[in-house]
Amino acid sequence: MTVSRGWVAMAGVVLTVLIAACGDGEPSAMPDLVGKRLDVAKSDLAAIGVSENDIEVVGGGVFGVITEANWTVCEQEPPSGSEPNGVRLIVDRVCGGGDDASEDPTSTTAVEDNLPFAPTTTTASPPTTAAATTVAPPPPTTAAPPPPPPAQAASCDPNYSGACVPPYPPDVDCGDIGQPVQVVGSDPHGLDRDGDGAGCESS
Repeated sequence: MTVSRGWVAMAGVVLTVLIAACGDGEPSAMPDLVGKRLDVAKSDLAAIGVSENDIEVVGGGVFGVITEANWTVCEQEPPSGSEPNGVRLIVDRVCGGGDDASEDPTSTTAVEDNLPFAPTTTTASPPTTAAATTVAPPPPTTAAPPPPPPAQAASCDPNYSGACVPPYPPDVDCGDIGQPVQVVGSDPHGLDRDGDGAGCESS
């Protein structure tokens, strides 16, 4: 009877140790993750039973965290040694480097995270204004002077008017002229018989 009670007492001690070792399934204390790569920090949390869905990652730039190995844990909540409840990891490219690395969309983050392209900023050129072209007015047109009156034909004697009398010589008579003429100069052909200035009156 004494032996049986001893075995029962020993079994109780072993059971107590097992319960103390296993606990109620809660994860271990929060490890120190500051300065570690994000992928390594998540691996350490998984080792103590913290699920991926229970981890909040803050940071990662405009595009978020694409490649976890490219980001470093700069701050953690809760601190190391505490219970891992509500785990929050604040990451950046380089801890202590300010906000430039995570906020600049044109930084090397997009290239290192294998994005198809990195956003660029295009500055539009100001519109060009063509210089106004001044067209000179055409010069004023001047009317051509009227042609001079036709000169008397060189084949007409200037001593007669009213008809073209050929110059003397040769001598012509009224039958050759065929109409009356006016003698305005001399009368080399003798067409004005009576000297009144009219020739060939009877022709």
